[in-house]
Amino acid sequence: MRELKFKFWNKIAHRFQAPNKYAIQGDGLYVSYDYDMMAWDDPSSFDNSILVPCQYTGLKDKNNEEVYEGDIIKYTFDGASYPKEAVDKILICEWDQSNAWFVFKEHDDNISDGYYWLEIKGYCEVIGNIFENPELLKQ
Repeated sequence: MRELKFKFWNKIAHRFQAPNKYAIQGDGLYVSYDYDMMAWDDPSSFDNSILVPCQYTGLKDKNNEEVYEGDIIKYTFDGASYPKEAVDKILICEWDQSNAWFVFKEHDDNISDGYYWLEIKGYCEVIGNIFENPELLKQ
């Protein structure tokens, strides 16, 4: 079974928050731990929140680094299949709500059949994420 875990991007602080400070409930609301009060705050919705949840895919890259939603990966086509020569692609890990799975696609790919289904280990490397490294998408 895949381990369910998240990391949380704070849109105001522009950094990932400590994951042990937040928990997602079964109804999709999240709670945060108030260390001063030593208690959990009231449940909140991610709608209009300063937090963006990024779920762990259950996959690891060639360096054994966990792959999360929003990660930018470099995928090296090995040349053994199409295309015939080795080619690097910069892809984003996204959640596909309609099919209920994680997909990897090019930044400017808005076509539903443009997704890449990947064997991660050995071919892919996490090189950043869409929050901290948006410049990687301009390559």
